[in-house]
Amino acid sequence: MMLLTSTSDLVQLVTGSAINIAVHATYVDNASGTITPGRTNTLISGAATTTIVASPASSTQRNVKMLNIRNTGASSDAITVQHTDGTNVVALMAMTLQAGEALTWNDIDGWTYFSASGAMQVTSITQGTAAFQSASPTGGVSTTEKAMGLGSTFVYTPSKTGNLIVLIAGMALNSTAAGDGTTIRGRYGTGTAPTNGATSGLGTQFSIDQHFVGSTTAGQQGFNVIGKITGQTIGTAMWFDLSLLAVTGGGSTVKDVQFVIIEVQ
Repeated sequence: MMLLTSTSDLVQLVTGSAINIAVHATYVDNASGTITPGRTNTLISGAATTTIVASPASSTQRNVKMLNIRNTGASSDAITVQHTDGTNVVALMAMTLQAGEALTWNDIDGWTYFSASGAMQVTSITQGTAAFQSASPTGGVSTTEKAMGLGSTFVYTPSKTGNLIVLIAGMALNSTAAGDGTTIRGRYGTGTAPTNGATSGLGTQFSIDQHFVGSTTAGQQGFNVIGKITGQTIGTAMWFDLSLLAVTGGGSTVKDVQFVIIEVQ
C-alpha cells in the first residue's frame, strides 16, 4: 500500500539524464467514504524531480494502486521513486533502466522489473553476470608483484547497481623453487588494464591474499580469489586481473584461470 494522506504528500520520480521516461499511475481517492478512481500519465524528458502522483484534496486519502515507469529513450537512465510528506523525503526504489526497460509497482506484487522485450526480471538478487576463461598467462614472477594481464579479457560493465561479486579461480605453482610459493591478489580498475608482467598501474585490490607453498617444484594447488566490490559507476567498463609475487623466491605462476562476476542488488 502506498498512501498520500495530506495535501503535502507526493510521489516523485527523480531522473538522472535527459532521457524520455513515460509514467502511468492509477489511484483511488477516499473522501469520507466517497470513492473516486483516478489516473495520471506523465512524460519526462530531462534530468529532474517530477511529481508522478499529486497530493489529494483536503480530508481525502489517496491510495496509489499502480505505477508503471518505462524508459522510452535510446540510452540508460538512473531513476529513483520517492515519497515526500513535504518535509521528509524517502526513497522507495532506485535503479538504472536501460532503453526499453520498465519498472512497475502495484499494491499486491510490489516492485517488478521488465526487460525491453517484456520479460520479467529478478531484481532482488542478480542484476547481471559474466564468465570468462583464459589460457595460462606468462608467469615466472619473482618477489616483485606483477600483473598477469587478464584485464583485456576479464571485463564487466555494471548496468544496474554497481555492486559486484567477483570470483577468479585457477591453479597456482612455483616450478623453480621447491618449498617456495606464490601469493595471489585479485585486482580491478577502469581505463587501460595492465599488461602481463607490469609492475605499476595494478589497480585496486579486492581480495585478501591467497598463498600457495609447494613441497616440490612439481607441486600445484587450486586457488579461489573472492571479493565484493560496491558503489561502482553504472555504464563504466571495469577490468579484473590477478597479480602475483613469489613468497621468497623462484617463479610464481598461475594457469587454467576462470572468472565469474555477478552484479547484485
